[in-house]
Amino acid sequence: ALELARSYNGQEDTAYILHELGYIAYRTNAFDEAISYYHDAIDEKKKYLKAGSIDIIQTEVAIGLTYIKKGEYNNALPFFENAYKKYSSSVENNPSFIAEVLNNIANIYRETGIYKKAKDVAEEAERIAKRYLGTESKNYAYILNCVGSVYAKVGREKEASDKFATASRIFRQTY
Repeated sequence: ALELARSYNGQEDTAYILHELGYIAYRTNAFDEAISYYHDAIDEKKKYLKAGSIDIIQTEVAIGLTYIKKGEYNNALPFFENAYKKYSSSVENNPSFIAEVLNNIANIYRETGIYKKAKDVAEEAERIAKRYLGTESKNYAYILNCVGSVYAKVGREKEASDKFATASRIFRQTY
């Protein structure tokens, strides 16, 4: 499919296939291969999209997620920070994406021991999710788990327990 798309000069098709190959590599734990495919997809997307396009940013976020899976948090962080910087001003247009990006940033800070920043970012993700996604959504529950895990790291066990309990209730209702 990739060769066929390239032979027809189908940049959009080529970019889509490269992104999907990256996802398959990611799902099969071939992380370096996934990162390579994602970078190739971005190169193709830049041929027909403006820099900073949400489609390019989403592929960059996929690279960040792959670095997280590799445990390379410092390599992952810039991809999420860039996504947040580019799209935080339009949170109303894509609140789920922004909340997810913040959630990943908070998780990276937590994993690297930067708990104050992790707490601040996780709480911002919670505010966005609460306002735009609703307090009974699965996305909100995922964010509550992040906030709870950060609270547990900073000694706020009761609040952490409350966040986990609420997230658990939401998951039980939505699955």
